[in-house]
Amino acid sequence: MRVIRRHGGAWLCAAALAFLSGGCTSLVGLEGEYHVVSTGQGGSGSGGSGGGGGGAGGTVTTGGSGGQPCVHVDNPFSKHVDYIVGSGPFSVVAADLDGDQLPDLVSANLGNFEGHTVSVLPSRGSGTFGPKKDFEVGMGPLGVAAADLDKDGDLDLVTVNLSTDNASVLLNHGDGTFSDSVEYWTGDNPTAVALADFDGDGAADIATANNQSSDITVLLNSGNGNFQGKVHYPIGLLPGFVAAADLSGDGKPDLVGLHGDVTGKAAVLVGNGDGTFAPQTDYPVGADPRSVATIDLDGDGKLDLAVTSAGDKVVSVLLNYGAGTFHPRVDYEVLDAPSSVAAGDLNGDGKSDLAVVSSVLGKVSLLMNNGDGTFAPRVDYASGDGPSSVFAGDFSGDGRADLATANQGGASVSVWINSCDLP
Repeated sequence: MRVIRRHGGAWLCAAALAFLSGGCTSLVGLEGEYHVVSTGQGGSGSGGSGGGGGGAGGTVTTGGSGGQPCVHVDNPFSKHVDYIVGSGPFSVVAADLDGDQLPDLVSANLGNFEGHTVSVLPSRGSGTFGPKKDFEVGMGPLGVAAADLDKDGDLDLVTVNLSTDNASVLLNHGDGTFSDSVEYWTGDNPTAVALADFDGDGAADIATANNQSSDITVLLNSGNGNFQGKVHYPIGLLPGFVAAADLSGDGKPDLVGLHGDVTGKAAVLVGNGDGTFAPQTDYPVGADPRSVATIDLDGDGKLDLAVTSAGDKVVSVLLNYGAGTFHPRVDYEVLDAPSSVAAGDLNGDGKSDLAVVSSVLGKVSLLMNNGDGTFAPRVDYASGDGPSSVFAGDFSGDGRADLATANQGGASVSVWINSCDLP
């Protein structure tokens, strides 16, 4: 059970995560940053439950029946590099913040529920990053997202701040530096943020999942990076995550929020296109859902859902029927306390694969797609200390999906550059 509450002026999290070492082997100082290189190997996989194991074998080189093998590389994610960021990074995203056409990394630094910064790691090219630059936000930032909020062509940042019940907006000067943050009230204990143009005016709006007020808050953009009065959509007990995507295929962004404890649900709210949303439809997922990825997993052009559930140690896949309705879930077993999932083509076969992090065990698990929305057994790799979030994107510019994790236990972000070679 995950309950976040205020007590004696401090913020506490029941059933707090235990942080274990990710198995790093060397430490080298470089211009104020630290690179930590790991040589963890991929391990044996295990099949999914609920009728969805998919594929044979347990290494990323074969992926079972899940896609082309890599050539000349046995373990394309066997090494990672760690970059020092602020205290207790809880989430990480990639975005080109300085206009150089290279993705930079951003972490939201929760600290001991009293952190108040985001760290920007500027890209140096080829999948390497420079020393962090910190920017102040509200207290206890859990989630961070990037979008153009003021229509100037530059990507701005938004965090949700657990300890101050608000969202911080940082407008970009265009060079990867930011104006002082402006805060907007959300619901109680916001835990995640999603950005999309909900009302069709060309400016990104804000949606937050609020753990203690059991709702999603929508803040509409005035068009210049200022936000209007909030609207709350109650979705159910203890919402922990929200994502925005066009799930119904009508060109308008919808919302999916995760809620529940023992009986986890994914609540889908179809967008009306004017900044309002239809009543939710709930889909059962595993217990204590933590994260959702929205991506086409079966190649039919519709966005599907992949949901991590800490209580059942699974990632649940829900394929899209169309019009934003979903098939019953198929569960795939992962490691203890899966806290985050990301999707991307990890082995270059044109199919979207899944990466899941286990915060307790300090590992990232890869599940290769068979092409029909079923998955080969997972392969596990050592990560940094206490990974709480994972992001997939091409950091090196070679067309292959790389990975980054925020390591709350180690004040670092781990970067894996994909070394898979295709025939």
